[in-house]
Amino acid sequence: MTTLTLLGPGEPGPCSAPALIAALQAAPAGSPFSPERLALAEDLSQSLLAHPQARTVPELVALAFFLRRSALQRLQQEFQALHTPETLLVPRGLAFHIPPTNVDTIAVYAWALSMLVGNHDLVRLSSRSSPLGELLLAVLLPVLDRAPAGLRSSLAFVRYGHEEQLTATFSAGCDLRIVWGSDETVRSVRAAPVPPSATELVFFDRWSFCLLSTAAWRALDPPGRQRLAEGLFNDAWPFGQQGCASPRMLVWVGEGALACGQELGRALVEVLDARGWQPDASQVSATTAFAWACALDLPVQEIQHLHPGLWLIGLGPVEQLPRSHPGGGLLFQLRLNRLQELLPLVQRKDQTMTCFGFDSDELRGLAAGLGSRCPDRMLPVGQALSFHRYWDGHDLLAALSRRVHLPVPA
Repeated sequence: MTTLTLLGPGEPGPCSAPALIAALQAAPAGSPFSPERLALAEDLSQSLLAHPQARTVPELVALAFFLRRSALQRLQQEFQALHTPETLLVPRGLAFHIPPTNVDTIAVYAWALSMLVGNHDLVRLSSRSSPLGELLLAVLLPVLDRAPAGLRSSLAFVRYGHEEQLTATFSAGCDLRIVWGSDETVRSVRAAPVPPSATELVFFDRWSFCLLSTAAWRALDPPGRQRLAEGLFNDAWPFGQQGCASPRMLVWVGEGALACGQELGRALVEVLDARGWQPDASQVSATTAFAWACALDLPVQEIQHLHPGLWLIGLGPVEQLPRSHPGGGLLFQLRLNRLQELLPLVQRKDQTMTCFGFDSDELRGLAAGLGSRCPDRMLPVGQALSFHRYWDGHDLLAALSRRVHLPVPA
């Protein structure tokens, strides 16, 4: 027996998958960045900032900032700039979203961009909920209910577990399927075919790290070091370090890396204490077991347990980076003499490289040397979890749309 619950818009409750697909397909066609769609996104932004609980949660404040009026206007301008004299972008149709379970806000970021470019949207939420996810829904669902009827009829948020038949039904009726999750999740979803006319965006298991110059660290004054530690905290600790963009390793380049790592560790402890960060007991147990297993399986030179939510594990020379990870504030540390030593260690699996102390020419040279293995995102420390239209190598404004060739008559 399959259980499908409609969360919104409208009255929540059980619903029929075939009837829901039919209703979404029959909804009025959407126009990219129409006034109604812009107003819906802005309403969500304002509602998040007005909610007494949501406005205290950094992840939800970041979502509100992404959907503020000035940001929406910039997205609209960027979308219009994608048109050419011979082409225009139109909606793909019905987008079926399967967001990750470990980063609750991704569901809304992806839905918002898809909705803005004019698609109809069906968003599947896991039966496993989190306090952050429930708080986000408490703000989102009333916003959806306030949308104009035509727009409201073109979107639905539903909840179900691992019922493969529901995923198959929704996949068979979509024009675009967007899957976020582990490699296993991607393989499982792909067992359900989409129509030949449909396309698919897949965001799979990724790994991220932070690249730091020892010379640039030593040049910082104490306030500068504290700001960098706060940026690293904002990158790694939200979502329990389980987001694909969360750094799990510090790569130091230059002399004196051991001392630099110790100094950064002390600065991170101050940030953790100031934020009142404490992992739960199960996370502490998992991270502790993983850390000491590393001593047996990896070329570990030192293990520093500086705080319940911070482990620093220094590695000797490695042929490849360790890419299993428990979360919970564990950071590997690797020391390199030159930036070029990083080249053989990077894999296609690597998504986000946050950077400190390297100029644009150095990073472009690194990217050229890596070629197809280059991480998809090379950002300053503190911006790892900032959502953007460019994600995992895709321009989402373009990928969520369909390009029509319309030559100008001679």
